[in-house]
Amino acid sequence: MDRLRDLIGFLKDAADVAEERLEAVLEDHTSAKLDADRATSRSEDLLEHDPAELAESVAAVEAIIVEALAARASDVHFENEQNRVRVRIRVDGDLRVLPGHEVDKRQLDRIVRVLKVKSGMDISEHRRAQGGQFDTLVGGKKWFVRAQSQPTVRGENVILRLLPDGSALQSISSLGFSEFAEVRYRRLLANPGGLILVVGPTGSGKTTTLYSGLKELAVDESRKVISIEDPVEFGCEGIQQVEVMREANFSFADAMRAFVRQDPDVILLGEIRDSETALEAIRASQTGHLVLSTLHCNDAVDAVQRLLDLGMHANSISSELLAVFAQRLAKRICEDCREACEPNEAVAEEVFPDGVPEDFECFRGRGCESCDGTGYYGRIAVVEYLPVDPQLRNVIAQGSTLEDLRAAARASGIVSLRERSLELVKNGTIAFESLPRFIPIDRLVAPGANGNRD
Repeated sequence: MDRLRDLIGFLKDAADVAEERLEAVLEDHTSAKLDADRATSRSEDLLEHDPAELAESVAAVEAIIVEALAARASDVHFENEQNRVRVRIRVDGDLRVLPGHEVDKRQLDRIVRVLKVKSGMDISEHRRAQGGQFDTLVGGKKWFVRAQSQPTVRGENVILRLLPDGSALQSISSLGFSEFAEVRYRRLLANPGGLILVVGPTGSGKTTTLYSGLKELAVDESRKVISIEDPVEFGCEGIQQVEVMREANFSFADAMRAFVRQDPDVILLGEIRDSETALEAIRASQTGHLVLSTLHCNDAVDAVQRLLDLGMHANSISSELLAVFAQRLAKRICEDCREACEPNEAVAEEVFPDGVPEDFECFRGRGCESCDGTGYYGRIAVVEYLPVDPQLRNVIAQGSTLEDLRAAARASGIVSLRERSLELVKNGTIAFESLPRFIPIDRLVAPGANGNRD
């Protein structure tokens, strides 16, 4: 009942601001008409619609965002299909249809136009993907909405990423790190120089982990911290934040070259995407800056191989890389309906090919009102931590094979995804059967088990 009352309150908020939002949208277009020919075409395109229908679309957008936030959604997907339109939200990592919002193709066309206007996209452009962002106030809290349009053969889709205001940034202690990894992360942030990488696939929480570190660095007024992002996702007081501007030929690498001359102590580089950016990150760490960045790769050891593939010299990597945190997001078991259970047999055969240990325990969520019957509530970062010690540095410097790197990583005390996941299973935080969802199949088995060499 409390959640229902909250939802009703949220929907009332949406109704109250819908008219104001419509006026703002139309005002934006009126002023845009005065700017250039492109802006004129955008305004004419929007005003082709009936004002009442446009008002309805603005209200629908507001109501969907409010209801998605009430359901703890991280994303909203507006999807064109052959004979229907789907509105889905992502909650705890899983997509599900948002009930009560039936949208036809004509209505979706208006909604897409409204979202393009609100986020600063060109509504006359339908042939290429676009991105933008806007902010909204829901339940007395400010939220940033990052929008991405995507043309398909059945029409344009739009995905919204819902991000809390920077004041709601997570602390390091709330991420779900093991005590050991948390202590090491804080110690690394105090380092005078070097390179720290947070790696994983898209949507694995890399940015959240980096921002948790920025949140702590921001209170230290003895150090200057600059972030270079694409785009800036959270506002963070005490940090000088800069966005990449491709239209002005201002890339990650350009920003790195410019900002190392502004006497920073710490640089957050949003992502290492290419050789040029990787080289500037290495150079900055070599000249006494602490550089934090992300890479898209499967695990911590793969991050070393990825830097080698980008053309970085093995000696430079070995001398500057301090540590790698590889992470995934796993669904938390709902604490209100958690109960002990037997291990899933199919998963147990993969994880324990030599047999399930006698003292092994696992849990599940039975499903209750708190978790909408799913058995899960929220997510937690499952983190693999690779410290780069002298032994591993020597192996990296020799340009060793991936197999040799993995063996050296184990000798250096890597805390693997598998190891950390099983800790979280045993203490009732995540479900045993969920492990194959975020651990690669070749990492599920312990090294040496049933002939596994890795």
